[in-house]
Amino acid sequence: MPVLSLAVCDDEENFNRELCCRLETILKRLGEPFRMESYASANTLLQSQKAFDILLLDIKMPGQSGLSLAKQLRGRGTAGAVIFVTAFREYAFDAFSLEAVDYLCKPLQEERLEQALYRAMDRVKQRTEKSLLIASPSACRAVKLYTIRFCEVVGRKLYLHTDGETICYGGKLKALEQELDERFFCCHRSYLVNLDFLSEVAGGQAVLQTGERLPVSRLRQKELMQAMLRRLKGEVSR
Repeated sequence: MPVLSLAVCDDEENFNRELCCRLETILKRLGEPFRMESYASANTLLQSQKAFDILLLDIKMPGQSGLSLAKQLRGRGTAGAVIFVTAFREYAFDAFSLEAVDYLCKPLQEERLEQALYRAMDRVKQRTEKSLLIASPSACRAVKLYTIRFCEVVGRKLYLHTDGETICYGGKLKALEQELDERFFCCHRSYLVNLDFLSEVAGGQAVLQTGERLPVSRLRQKELMQAMLRRLKGEVSR
């Protein structure tokens, strides 16, 4: 069983300690193997260069906000599930635009904390488990879905743009779409975009967290925006 990695980032020392204890209690009750680290500032978490499955971030912190921290983490390819924990309600929209799993307001209610943790764990599980099988007469390869930013078709070739490489093989986009899950949306007749990497839809383009831009068909733009919103709110089945 893989070990779940968590990071808690909050400049309030007492709250930081309390949140770690509460998370530890829930995870031990579930029998979930885990490792957890706490940070007092956004900069110290960034400097750690460690990858975490789940991150619980305060928003208002000295030096750099939790929103800015999440944006930087997304920019460098971090796919961890983010839960914002704050005393300020007005940043909820900004939080969900950064793929937040949940937005919890202090003081924390035990039931809400557990629900958020369950959702984050579910996202981690779904992200890491599902794969696309690419088969040829001489080879067979499994590609984790969470690594694929977008897919495109050029002629009779499919190109999977992943975190580390671009994979090319023969096939049709429509057939590929049937093999993928709900996180992928056909934004154009030649493109499938992974909603988990999407940061903006505007001006006939889908803008990814990496800065890459994909064309969006005029008739699909509204539907893509709705799919993006549902995904950010966790309403899309996983």
